[in-house]
Formats: sequence, structure tokens, C-alpha cells
Amino acid sequence: MQESAVENPYGLGALIQNGDIIARSILLILLIMSLLTWFIMITKFFDQRRQRKQAIETEHRALVSTIDKAVKRGALHRNTGARKKSRAARVAAGKSS
Repeated sequence: MQESAVENPYGLGALIQNGDIIARSILLILLIMSLLTWFIMITKFFDQRRQRKQAIETEHRALVSTIDKAVKRGALHRNTGARKKSRAARVAAGKSS
């Protein structure tokens, strides 16, 4: 038995080959808009990643400042404060504590 390839008259290839200028223009516009959408999604992903890192750094600085104040006032022993700052630094760096 011999299998013959059946062409799909409703496919994208048929639309590009047999379509008029309006159909091809619409396909081109859709392609451009799709590419722009992917560009926006990727740039937003990197912006959110950068903002998340900045927020973690800000929270870490505030935590270290609070620990230093507690050590200075005598509420925490200096070794306990150093241990807590070290653990906070590991968490901020993304390593498990």
C-alpha cells in the first residue's frame, strides 16, 4: 500500500500560499504582536527578579541593623547576634540555614 500525503486546505501553509494580501498582512501583524508580547514577558520577568533581589537586600540590611541595636543595648549577647546575622546572610544569599 502506498500512502499519499493529503494537503490540508485550511492549514497555515495553505493560507500563506493561497491567501490574499489582507490575510498575509494579518498574519504578519499577529506574528509581530506575538514577538512583542514575548519580549515584554521576558523583560518583566527580569525586572521582577531584580526587584526581588533588591527587596531581599533591603530586608537583610534592616535585620542586621536591628540585631546590632539589640546587641548594643544588651538584649542579645554579641555571639548570639553574630550567629543570627550569619544565618540571615545565608538565607539572603539563598543557601539553606
